[in-house]
Amino acid sequence: MLPGASTAAAATAIANFTAPSITNPRGITSGPDGNLWFTNSAGNTIGRVSTAGTVDAFSGTGVDNPQGITTGPDGNLWFTNFGNSSIGRITPTGTVSNFTDVGINSPLGITSGPDGNLWFTNVGNNSIGRITPAGTVSSFAATGIGLPIGITAGPDGNLWFTNNSTGSIGRITPAGVVSTFADPDISNPRGITNGPDGSLWFTNAGNNSIGRVTTSGVVSTFFGSGVSYPSGIVAGDDGNLWFTNTANDSIGRISPTGTVANFTAPTVSGPVGVAAGSDGNLWFTNALNNSIGRISTITGSFFHPLTPTRILDSRGATGGWSSPLTAGSPKVLTVIGGTNAVPADAEAVVLNVTVTGGSANSFLTVYPAGGAVPNVSNLNFAAGQTTPNLVTVKVGANGQVSFANESGSVHVIADIAGYYSPGTADRYNPIAPTRILDSRGSTGGWNAPLVATAPRTLQVTGIGGVPATADAVVLNVTVTGGSANSFLTVYPSSASVPNVSNLNFAVGETVPNLVTVKLGADGKVSFANALGSVNVIADVAGYYDPSTGDVFHPLAPARILDSRGATGGWNAKLAAGTPRNLAVVGAGGVPSDATAVIANATVTAGSANSFLTVYPAGDPHPTASNVNYAVGQTVPNLTAVKLGSGGQLTFETEVGSTDVIFDVAGYFSPT
Repeated sequence: MLPGASTAAAATAIANFTAPSITNPRGITSGPDGNLWFTNSAGNTIGRVSTAGTVDAFSGTGVDNPQGITTGPDGNLWFTNFGNSSIGRITPTGTVSNFTDVGINSPLGITSGPDGNLWFTNVGNNSIGRITPAGTVSSFAATGIGLPIGITAGPDGNLWFTNNSTGSIGRITPAGVVSTFADPDISNPRGITNGPDGSLWFTNAGNNSIGRVTTSGVVSTFFGSGVSYPSGIVAGDDGNLWFTNTANDSIGRISPTGTVANFTAPTVSGPVGVAAGSDGNLWFTNALNNSIGRISTITGSFFHPLTPTRILDSRGATGGWSSPLTAGSPKVLTVIGGTNAVPADAEAVVLNVTVTGGSANSFLTVYPAGGAVPNVSNLNFAAGQTTPNLVTVKVGANGQVSFANESGSVHVIADIAGYYSPGTADRYNPIAPTRILDSRGSTGGWNAPLVATAPRTLQVTGIGGVPATADAVVLNVTVTGGSANSFLTVYPSSASVPNVSNLNFAVGETVPNLVTVKLGADGKVSFANALGSVNVIADVAGYYDPSTGDVFHPLAPARILDSRGATGGWNAKLAAGTPRNLAVVGAGGVPSDATAVIANATVTAGSANSFLTVYPAGDPHPTASNVNYAVGQTVPNLTAVKLGSGGQLTFETEVGSTDVIFDVAGYFSPT
């Protein structure tokens, strides 16, 4: 007997889907078509719900009080009809078949076996049944089988099942040889599943616990607060086991080491079956309120790209400021709601922030509203300079973010490019920086500067490791050799030129900025230059995709490197020809499972005109740049960079030496 530690958990990630056709749903499984399929025991139908929540129901001859359901080896769904002692089959298009035999007696659980057949539990005659995809039925009885309920295929090539009345776990080989394993702590076991640790995990409804049995038959039991008549159980994509607590209307989670957490929401009502969906979430049946529930196994946020939109301009009324931002008087901007297309559950926003008309050399800090001004910077600027930088910032109190100016006064402009929220949307895929456009040569196919009033497109998907399924891309864009003071706008190829800017530059100036931009339907992005002509360079750092990648965790901004002092352990300038590593994991709240970080890189007091490249430790130096700077200049740029060997990043400058500052704003991880 093991106590099992318990933790409380919030229920913000629980959603609920209803339809008139859902009637006392019981079993649920992930189908071969990517949808969830479930049994409506009271309505004598088979239900289907898409990962977007669209519900359908299918009826057919012989569907009678259906209970368990599973995907079969033939690409169809197979289910048990408890009411008329038969086994049903339904195709993904909804065609129902029914199979009867004397060996089928009040069946409940069903699973696909390692032998290419379906295996099921017979409550009516205490036996285990087997049916081939062609409909041939066999039945196996043995001492110790008593009211078998749940059944699953084990990692050892056998079938494992729960014996509710005898308080034991059963095992049956594909040849029909039965063994049983008893333990005093096994009490009315119901559901059973194959765990991530190579053991079988099961629910004990009789003593409100979760059990584990190894393939050699060693039993352990875990008790935890909130476990209340547990029923269904399944392994989640996050490496934990998830189960339904039918008696207290909650969903439970237990780690392979036995730590229990409990999730509640008003819509969870008599949950029974649970299944891992193709979308990475857990789906469950609510028998008491006739609905299907979904709970996310992911703790991070998903990205929603937007067509760039201006939401703040202190030179006018946009955003509600109407005057410059003065030192010592931080101001807030409401980013959630209104016309911003950002929902209430957004956890972070991506803004292109521009400062202009500053009265003094200064720097701007953007941070979650409600907190103190952190010791970080997002934009460094000289008096009168117009300069932009991309900012990813956690949303603070009242759906707002704060802006603080260090010295003098300055106008602030903010264009929103997207937001992060729980649920299902895009995940980030970091890649080693790759140059996909350089108008000074043939890379990207331009071969000439970008001229005003003549926007040009760039093919992004299929280039530099970005797949056709990508929805948005992260580019480090650099302009150089401009013939006029101007600004550059990067936007989806399918949109008209929006009233926003990504890079502002003076004649002949070299300016970089990170750009997160939604892709057009053709996998392209467009570039527009306001005045004169300018060369454009683009290095891809990653992409967002709806089906693959990592989720985002926003952090309160934190400085993890400052070569002017001891922060980060450098204590000296970065010199050309001497790359240096920075340990990112373990600093500023970045955990060991992080795959990439969002951080603001700033160079200052450089001894020569040069550029800085930040890349995964252990990778070769890429043909790419993150920050371009002149002698003595202070220049920031946001980076979205993949972590390398040992959770480290490598920093390299091309010429001379420079001080480097690195402020982390968030990280990506698988969950």
